[in-house]
Amino acid sequence: MDYAVDQPRLTIRSLVDYLTATGAHQRFTLLQNMKSQLGKRFFAPYYQASRRAIRDFHRGDPDALDREVMRLLRAQREALRASETARLENNLRVIADYRDAFSDEALQYIPRRFQPLIIHGVRISTEPTLSGIIPHGKKLIACNVLVDTQADEPDDAEIDYALELLHRGSGLTNPTTAAGAQYWHPSSRGAWILDRPSIRRWRDIQDGVAEIAARWPTISK
Repeated sequence: MDYAVDQPRLTIRSLVDYLTATGAHQRFTLLQNMKSQLGKRFFAPYYQASRRAIRDFHRGDPDALDREVMRLLRAQREALRASETARLENNLRVIADYRDAFSDEALQYIPRRFQPLIIHGVRISTEPTLSGIIPHGKKLIACNVLVDTQADEPDDAEIDYALELLHRGSGLTNPTTAAGAQYWHPSSRGAWILDRPSIRRWRDIQDGVAEIAARWPTISK
């Protein structure tokens, strides 16, 4: 995909990283990295393989995770660059952790095209890893689930901001109750749901996006 770099285009992950960054230098570095990625003519998400396998598994393909593991192992044997080997290893880690932590979840994945969230003119992709329906108590509810592929366990601020963005951003496409906005972290086997939307947290998000929009023109690729 060909990206223009005149306007920032954020994901939940990149925005949460910015909001929870400690210090101006770290935020500046994050913006530099964002702009550099947007300048690439072709860009495949780092965890595309594991994300696709997880979606196929919850679409009703019980062999999707195992099949992708075998494909990644074959690709790993043929990899020539250390960076490619690392990417394959990380995708294998995510699939193994997901199988251990969440393969028993009775979530039915229903693909949808999610509308972006626009804040201060900035486009934010809030597409969840999984959308569809999931058991909650004695009933089925609509859900939007973010599967965090990072190895390190997220802190409370990361989880809170991500759930807020997930709930508000995906509401136009697959509206859920607070319980339907869920954050899963396979490596720690942690799972969190949104307690309730927070006006204060939403204002913090808006302020952070405004800061990104103001600083973006000053960031070189």
